[in-house]
Amino acid sequence: MKFNDLIGALSKVNTELREQSVQAVNMSLTIRNWVFGFYIVEFEQNGNDRAEYGKGLLSLISKEMQSRQISNTDERELRRCRQFYTTYPQADTFIFSNNRIRGLLSPEFTLKENSIENSSIQIRGTVSPEFILPESHYD
Repeated sequence: MKFNDLIGALSKVNTELREQSVQAVNMSLTIRNWVFGFYIVEFEQNGNDRAEYGKGLLSLISKEMQSRQISNTDERELRRCRQFYTTYPQADTFIFSNNRIRGLLSPEFTLKENSIENSSIQIRGTVSPEFILPESHYD
């Protein structure tokens, strides 16, 4: 192997693995945002502290999350997470069929039995067609 071949091989490995890591991060952030929306909606609809919703729940959540230095949790972003969840609630079978993700949820936030236990869908490195946004969402 010549030196230029070595550099070419290392460069190719670097490029391919960097692209894979970007895809993994994007997938993780997409899942995170959907789960954030799930939690917010579940709290709003089933939470014991319903009075907080009327007092600006997203603003309160945002302030607390930012005080914990959790990025991309301003009120506008949380509103988008909630909208993402309400637009694609069927993603529960895709997301919660993964035991690692499901294990992150608090026990009080459970989903319908059928959507978790009877699902054979697993998280993969590619986006499912269900997650392709309609053109109206690109504005």
